[in-house]
This record gives sequence, C-alpha cells and structure tokens, in this order.
Amino acid sequence: MKKDDIDNIRLLSVGQAARYLGIGEVTFRKMVERGDAPKPIQITAGRVVWDKKLLDSYIDRLNSF
Repeated sequence: MKKDDIDNIRLLSVGQAARYLGIGEVTFRKMVERGDAPKPIQITAGRVVWDKKLLDSYIDRLNSF
C-alpha cells in the first residue's frame, strides 16, 4: 500500500484527513481546534489519527444544511 493511498485505510494522519476532506492541512487543524471538525484519536504518546468513519459522518452533517 502506498503511503498516500487513503482508500484502503481507516485511520488517517492529519495530512491524509485534510486531503480526504479536500482542504489544506492548516485549515483542517484550525477546524479541529475550533471544534468544527472531528477530534483526533490519540493512539500513542506522539501519534494522533482521525477515523475515516467520523470524517464521513462529519461530511454527511455538512450536506444536511
């Protein structure tokens, strides 16, 4: 699997999560800080990830405007 192949993985890095949403990493980080986007999951002391299912739910909520 390629490092950036996000189709076949569930837990995404910050960069992968931002790309999945079609936005820049800085924008995504700001959205998370504001509480607009899902919070990360801490899987080790120095590693956080985003669950793709939570990102999908977030997208679904955006579409319900």
